[in-house]
Amino acid sequence: MNFMNFRAKLEGIQNGIMGNYESAHKHISNSLKQIDSSIKSLTKLKEEMQKWDTFMSRAVTKSEGLTIRKLTHGNPEIRDLIKSAEESEKSVRGTDTSSGVGLTTGSGVTEKAVSLFYAIRMRKSPL
Repeated sequence: MNFMNFRAKLEGIQNGIMGNYESAHKHISNSLKQIDSSIKSLTKLKEEMQKWDTFMSRAVTKSEGLTIRKLTHGNPEIRDLIKSAEESEKSVRGTDTSSGVGLTTGSGVTEKAVSLFYAIRMRKSPL
């Protein structure tokens, strides 16, 4: 009788351990699938960010050659608008801005170009 009782307890423990193992295995398997999915998602995101960086690099390269003269070529309305904004700035600051120096720099847009942009936007003129 003691042997039968011992055997029943042993089988109960074995079944409990097996159930825990199967449950743990299922959870680990699901976790690994989620990790794989996350890795794929992050890899895709990394590729998209690399593409974005490439596009932005190209945009910076193209913008470095921009000048007011190139932007206004064949568009007298914008040229007049820029001249008007420069004259307004000249009257406000009391400085000569007619040379166009400072509108763009190799590293980006200066304060003058930003104020010019806002002057153009306020008049709702198409670029």
